[in-house]
Amino acid sequence: MNNPNEKKESEKPAVEKGFKFGPVLVLFLAIIFAASVAYSFMLFKKTESQKKDLEQRSSQEQEIREKESILSKKLIEQKAELDRLKAENESVRQEEQTNTTQAKAMADAAIKAAQEKVKLLEQEKAALQGELNKLKTENALLATQPKDQPKTKQEKKEEKQQEKENKAAKAEEERQLKLAENKQINDLKAQLSKVKEENSRLQGKNNQAEARIKELDKATEQLRTARKDIEGLNQKLASLKQASDKEKSDLKNSNSKLEDKTGTLQRLNTQLEDKAKGLYEKLQTADDTKYQLNNANNLLDKLADERKVLLQEIDKLKTQVSGLEKEKARIFADQGNANMQAKLFEQAIDSYETSLKLDPNNAEVNYRLGLLYKHTRDDPQKSVVYFRKYLQLQPQAKNKKEVEYLIESLSRSDDWGAVNR
Repeated sequence: MNNPNEKKESEKPAVEKGFKFGPVLVLFLAIIFAASVAYSFMLFKKTESQKKDLEQRSSQEQEIREKESILSKKLIEQKAELDRLKAENESVRQEEQTNTTQAKAMADAAIKAAQEKVKLLEQEKAALQGELNKLKTENALLATQPKDQPKTKQEKKEEKQQEKENKAAKAEEERQLKLAENKQINDLKAQLSKVKEENSRLQGKNNQAEARIKELDKATEQLRTARKDIEGLNQKLASLKQASDKEKSDLKNSNSKLEDKTGTLQRLNTQLEDKAKGLYEKLQTADDTKYQLNNANNLLDKLADERKVLLQEIDKLKTQVSGLEKEKARIFADQGNANMQAKLFEQAIDSYETSLKLDPNNAEVNYRLGLLYKHTRDDPQKSVVYFRKYLQLQPQAKNKKEVEYLIESLSRSDDWGAVNR
């Protein structure tokens, strides 16, 4: 049989471990409670910041509404001004049309009257010409008659006097005709001058009407711009309302989630406290439980040892995997070197990039990719990235100055001006 003293001695460490386990559990529960309180405080702060954001958005919405009201008033005023300008323009156009019609009627009447006067003067001229032709015919007949009886001096004198009178009458008639024609021409000129003045006045009114039309077009354009501004403000207000509604909904959801999580934490805390009390009482009152706990601790120690062994095995496997990846990276790097020697530059780039995916810290591969992107693909951006990675991995490289010069020259190139950003 086993010695009972040995059993008691084997139970002592279990008791001590049990007493040590209770305060640790209480401390763990206190940490959980403190974390829950801190999380609740953070959520409260976040809620306060969201409320402030909502207040700011409400003030922005109020400002936008005020601007919209001002723009609406301006829009109404511009509409009234536009209606007034349209009415004024219509009256100007009607007046212009009336004046044009009147001026055209006056001009037509004056031209018609002048034409009638010209016809009368032509008729009078034709009549006088007929009488003159008749007198010429009579004189010719008289000249052709035989001179049976010689004329006396008195008759000759009378004939000469008659001829002078006829010439004077004819000259007077021609003078009167010329005066009448000149008067008619002057009247026509005066009427034409009046028509021109009327046309000039109408042209001035037409210019004024065109200026008013331009002002109307300008006011219309301003009205369109104002409408576009109002539409933009309405869209912005709608988006702000949507964002505000979304944030309010998110805030409500977060508050409800916070309350749920707080209640859950409180319930969990109560459950943990009850479990801790039950465990502490069981550890103090049950020797069998202490013995089982001791065995469990021993088992935990064994499990911990086995876990360490497994972790060591895992580390070994990771090392082996890393070695395999480096080996594969070296193989792809060798393949890239072979493609470089064969001047298969695109295949070399693909091989080197595959090698870097497996082993990003291969300085030589970074350097070779920098050269390939510089000389074959003319891509200064990637070339500079690979050169910088090379210097980062090999800060004491022999060709450090050469690589730094390449980086500086590529950074200043015209093809890529944003390398240093």
